[in-house]
Amino acid sequence: MDTISIVGGGIAGLALAARLDPGRFEVTLHEQRAALPVAGTSLAMWPDAQAALAALGVLEPLRRVGIPIDHFPMWSEAGRKFADMSTEGMLLSRHELLNALDAAVPDSVRRVTERVVDVDRLKATIVVGADGVHSAVRRRRWGAPSDARVAPVLAVRGVVPD
Repeated sequence: MDTISIVGGGIAGLALAARLDPGRFEVTLHEQRAALPVAGTSLAMWPDAQAALAALGVLEPLRRVGIPIDHFPMWSEAGRKFADMSTEGMLLSRHELLNALDAAVPDSVRRVTERVVDVDRLKATIVVGADGVHSAVRRRRWGAPSDARVAPVLAVRGVVPD
């Protein structure tokens, strides 16, 4: 049986841990936080993301707590509308998504609460870096040239009052 160490217990790490076949893989999930965060951002789940959530078996419970989105307008700081996408999306809190993914992880997955700094000490057939923008796994494999850098990608964020 192959051993897999997943470094990072956020959205990607939990989704992978939930999806891997426990009959084929011995999985260890390394996460530095002792508990899932209770607050955070909201995420728009477009149809492709919803299909992935369905494959993990968590879409239906998330639909009960998510907010349906049928269009998504985007505005400039100056107040000019520059896009209005029609979609079958869902707005979902990161907290709810993490909880659903965490619940989908099989009991066979070994969980280790630690910050992985020395990737080489992980004795696994496969090491997966799901440890974020400052990934220790990526840095160990590809060195400093793989450090985080500005990319030509648009991230849409919003702020709501309390």
